[in-house]
Amino acid sequence: MLSDLHFWIGFIIGGIVCVSIVEFIQFVVLSAMGVKGLTKELKRKNDIAERKEPKF
Repeated sequence: MLSDLHFWIGFIIGGIVCVSIVEFIQFVVLSAMGVKGLTKELKRKNDIAERKEPKF
């Protein structure tokens, strides 16, 4: 009886830990992609601004 209870407690805690690790990895990847997209967008805006005023 006690070992069965330990199995289910471990199973539930392990599932929560696995899901949280996967969510954390997903968050890191998405934020990295978001930062890359933001820097790309900023670079594009800088290029447009530089085209408006020609350099001599």
